[in-house]
Amino acid sequence: MQDTLFLKFIHSIPCHSNPDTLIVVIDTLDKCGNPQSHADILKVLIDAAALAPWLKIIITSRPEVNITCSLGTAVKYDLGTDQEATADLRTFA
Repeated sequence: MQDTLFLKFIHSIPCHSNPDTLIVVIDTLDKCGNPQSHADILKVLIDAAALAPWLKIIITSRPEVNITCSLGTAVKYDLGTDQEATADLRTFA
């Protein structure tokens, strides 16, 4: 995501085209990089999602403080607060 290559890609898609939903999954963000790289990646992803309503981003991570703070109000749904999902996740752990 260096030099916001991902944002350049999002900008390159013509506005008049109606793309299908694109889903990007970032799994176990807390296990890769460091707190600064987490913040950098999350900023790019949040900016990209703001540019493209057809872009959906799913991020899995432990609730690390730096990641939670970097996400701020960008989080639309937190599975960690869903009791049914939490029970399901414990079943498979």
